[in-house]
Amino acid sequence: WHCLDVSSCAALLLLGFLAGVPMGFHCYPTLQAIYLIQAAAVSLVAIGSIASEGAGNSRYCSTRALVVCGLSALWPAVHWLLISAEGR
Repeated sequence: WHCLDVSSCAALLLLGFLAGVPMGFHCYPTLQAIYLIQAAAVSLVAIGSIASEGAGNSRYCSTRALVVCGLSALWPAVHWLLISAEGR
């Protein structure tokens, strides 16, 4: 159940990120593409590390993967706050 719980959290982070980037950066298509590629890459690495069985201690590996996945969302959020005066 732990693997299913962690995988669900990773999927929720990915889907929330993929929904927010197009709305937040709709006037900046280049930034939109960069952040969507970043989200896809980080999420694939996180899901891959969660799914791999030979990763050593899988509980700590999956926790680190979710933390990195969540922290990778901070840069686009801060960047949006800096460039979008009307949206705040």
